Formats: sequence, C-alpha cells, structure tokens
Amino acid sequence: MGVDLDKINKWIDDFSLWLSNFSDYILNLFVDFGVTLFNMLKDLFYWFFDLLVGFAVSALSVLDLSFLSNFVLSNYINALPPETLALLSAIKISTCLDIIISAIFIRLTLQLIPFTRLGS
Repeated sequence: MGVDLDKINKWIDDFSLWLSNFSDYILNLFVDFGVTLFNMLKDLFYWFFDLLVGFAVSALSVLDLSFLSNFVLSNYINALPPETLALLSAIKISTCLDIIISAIFIRLTLQLIPFTRLGS
C-alpha cells in the first residue's frame, strides 16, 4: 500500500488552480460591486441635481419677467449728450468693456476646472 505522490501532486495542483480561479472570481465580484455602487451613487447625484434644476426652472417660470423685454440699452446710450459719446469713443470704452467681460468669462470658466482654487 504505497502512496502515489503523482496523484497527490496532481490533486494539490488542481485544488490550487481551483482556489486561484475562485479567488479571482471573488475579487472580480467585489470590483464589479464597487463599480456598480459608484454608478448608483453617481446616478443618485444626477437625479438629485436634475430634481434641483427642475425645481429652479419651475420657480423661475412663475416669475413675471415681461418688464425686461422693454429694456433696450441702446436707447439709453443714444440719450447721452454728443460730447459724452465723443469722450467715451476717444477713450475706447467699448474695447475696455470687451476686455473686462472677456476676463470675467475666462475667470469663471477656469474656476470650473477641477483642483483649481475656487473663490479666488
């Protein structure tokens, strides 16, 4: 009654292969669970944000903003005296306002980039 070492080695190899496959399966299961949980939390955030934006849209639709349609800036600019318009043209106020508005827009856009200092 001798012990067959080849059969024992084969059984140990098969068992270690099965154990390795099983551990890979469990690892993949946990990774998939984490990815699914992350996607669920992301969808929950998107749902809440959509709900918040929908609430804001419905709140703004209640407001009566018809008075803004009567506001025409060019009427007020044309009402200025000709000397004032000439002075504003001489100091290139339109170019200054373009530069300032562009700078504000660029600053607000750059603040949307992650890991930059918000509020600066």
